[in-house]
Amino acid sequence: MNQDNNCEEIRKMFLASVRRFEELQREMETYSNQELQVETLTWEPAFYIACIFTLFAIGLFGFVFNRSHVILTIVSGELMLLAAFLNFVHAGYAQGDPKGNIYALLMLVIAAAESAIGLALIVKLHRLKRTASLSSMRFLRG
Repeated sequence: MNQDNNCEEIRKMFLASVRRFEELQREMETYSNQELQVETLTWEPAFYIACIFTLFAIGLFGFVFNRSHVILTIVSGELMLLAAFLNFVHAGYAQGDPKGNIYALLMLVIAAAESAIGLALIVKLHRLKRTASLSSMRFLRG
């Protein structure tokens, strides 16, 4: 008897969710039939290029002038890669071609793998030497 009550409650909940889904579909159809006035914000391409250059310069500065912190080196490298991603996305947008987004997505996958390997090396180094400085990584040379 209790199991029949549970089944009936589940059936009622399912039917209620189906009705709610149909209501939402009808609302979406009314919104899609209406003309929506959306004001878009447009920036000059020079602004995008300046932002990309600034991100890359900050990453390069951190990468070149860092002498001891491994995490800062990895973050600086990722910042430079972010600038490259944004450059691909902006170039694709400017040309009206989605290939820039595709290239950026492929580069993002490669950057994620690179970061995972780098962090694994840092964890291994910390376990062996109890430090994570760049000077202690010299023993990793073959």
